[in-house]
Amino acid sequence: MDGSQVWDAYRDGRIADIRNYCETDVMNTWLVYCRFQMMRGVLSPAAFEGRGREGARVARRTDRAALASIPRRVGRRRAVVMHDAV
Repeated sequence: MDGSQVWDAYRDGRIADIRNYCETDVMNTWLVYCRFQMMRGVLSPAAFEGRGREGARVARRTDRAALASIPRRVGRRRAVVMHDAV
């Protein structure tokens, strides 16, 4: 799902899909911010990896497979833009 599909999903009553999309988007934004902080030298690579592990713990608590896959991808030091993750 991407932002252009939210209204149609809402009209169709797919609230869980919207929630998953929003949570994934928030996680992506947070991890991009953490990566930016690492690039600026505010976070060490180890601290950045810790943020990825922290994100994975949050994702497991929410029990969402798409959300849980994001920190593993970040851990490989790749860009995090996954609008179609859900």
